[in-house]
Amino acid sequence: MLLENKRLAVVFDLDETLLQALTEKTLKERISAAGDRIDQLSRQRADAEAFGDAAAAADAAAALVVAGEERAVLEADLAQLQYFIAMDTLPTLGPGEEVASTRELGFGSGPESGLRPVLRVRDAATQRLVKVFTRVRPDVHGTSIVIRIRDGWEEMRASLLPDALAARPNSLSPKQRYDVYICTTAERQYALEAWRLLDPGHLIIPAEQLARRLMCVRAAKNSPVKSLQNVVLQSQDQPLVPVGGALRDA
Repeated sequence: MLLENKRLAVVFDLDETLLQALTEKTLKERISAAGDRIDQLSRQRADAEAFGDAAAAADAAAALVVAGEERAVLEADLAQLQYFIAMDTLPTLGPGEEVASTRELGFGSGPESGLRPVLRVRDAATQRLVKVFTRVRPDVHGTSIVIRIRDGWEEMRASLLPDALAARPNSLSPKQRYDVYICTTAERQYALEAWRLLDPGHLIIPAEQLARRLMCVRAAKNSPVKSLQNVVLQSQDQPLVPVGGALRDA
């Protein structure tokens, strides 16, 4: 089917591949882990200085700077997320950031599809999307998350668009070049919301096909594994064409 239509199957993972989604709980855990890492690096630097190992001390000092910056980012995200949970808005923005506030419908027809607050934070100079605040279940504030989208996604998304929607369409022979699928171990309701934010307007995966093209697998013995074959076979009653690509974290 894919070869007949001259399209390439592309399968994406979500978390740590296209985005990083953090809840209040996971942010607190990562901040604690970052603090432990900073303590460890501080001891390493002190030991290196005590033994006169200037190179090791310099390496530990450099790593301390990076770890401190990472913890500061996590702490800023946590403060903003906690404010978003309580107030549906943000208290302050970082230097050079701007925010667009909307209320949007989720995907589907159940309770999870109701209106939820969505805040998109962009770099004011480049307009690059930095992070998004949303709520997986609109009626449950505890399902609020902050999503950091990987650099390069907007360029990748533009390359996946059908020719007719691309910035430089092929006017002689517009076509759909890719069939995109999602295969993730994430909970389905969250996965649908995350993809909705990655592909506003359902331009890459049509809305009527999203439920079939998004496959959630579990780390269980009888659960299907992440694979090009499983996700494509699930979505269409056609023999698998052994042509495609899968993109996930290493």
